[in-house]
Amino acid sequence: MNRTMRFLFSTLAGFAVSFGPSAVTLAADAYPSRPIKMIVPFPAGGSADVLTRIVVNEMASNLGQPIVVENRTGAGGNIGAEVVAKAKPDGYTLLSGSNSLPVASSLFSNLRYDPMKAFAPISLIGSSQMILTVTPDFPAKSVSDLIQAAKDRPGQIAYASAGMGSINHLAMEMLKFQANIDLRHVPYRGAPLAEIDVINGRVPILADYVLTGLPHVKDGSLRALAVTGRTRLAGLPDVPTISESGLPDYEATLWFALFATAGTPQPIMDKLVGAAEAAMKKPAVQQRLSELGIDVSQDLGPRPLGERMRTDHDRWKAVVDKAGIRLD
Repeated sequence: MNRTMRFLFSTLAGFAVSFGPSAVTLAADAYPSRPIKMIVPFPAGGSADVLTRIVVNEMASNLGQPIVVENRTGAGGNIGAEVVAKAKPDGYTLLSGSNSLPVASSLFSNLRYDPMKAFAPISLIGSSQMILTVTPDFPAKSVSDLIQAAKDRPGQIAYASAGMGSINHLAMEMLKFQANIDLRHVPYRGAPLAEIDVINGRVPILADYVLTGLPHVKDGSLRALAVTGRTRLAGLPDVPTISESGLPDYEATLWFALFATAGTPQPIMDKLVGAAEAAMKKPAVQQRLSELGIDVSQDLGPRPLGERMRTDHDRWKAVVDKAGIRLD
């Protein structure tokens, strides 16, 4: 290559370097210039869907563009999550995620994405306990009664869940291990179907989500034995925690959060984080979430969410491995 050609290639390379960052900056400055899609990997009307819509309505106002919620269900949330994992990292396809993300890598052997690496954390929304409920005519009146009944009839008492690998399934498996009891698992396709059979007495036990279960406890169609967090639930102040009921190390909560695709440019992430934080600080949003039994997160932003991902991965992996749960 002669001197003239070397000079030409060097000059073109220089132009590429100088114009590349400017193009990214211009794209970030213009963001968002069209509607944003928010993937909810669970059914419409469920906990994740309801909470997401409350928050993204405020985010849309902050960003100046609509955020369209799209429910992409199936495979324990993995179908919707994979859509976002493989989306162009431009901030126009976001994910409403939960504990199901850090649990997925332990549960599923054939995932086509890495739940711990495929997403850029935006912010936690909040967390929710579950309510350990029973059909009203179930004899046990407390957690200790339930434990004793299970020891008297090992493997004969059943519990329902929203599905294999769901958080309420894993919460019951954790209870089994800590109490050293054997309960039989009956999985359903979602919490509403499980609730119907527990209310009707076909299966006696369900660790229900607060959003869906509290109304049934209030109207007497389900009876609460305990709640699964570290503190009592404001809506059920007389119902003890499981940790108060003889299992001091017990804690199981469900959290909700927002994610972008990994590799989304930082200026765009900054806009998304700012919009999410502004939405979460709105008194009307906090009040609405609290009314639904959600402990609104005070630790906003990417770092606390990343830490929660890592903590839950380790916590639930231990339960999954001990229970021998594997899904394909």
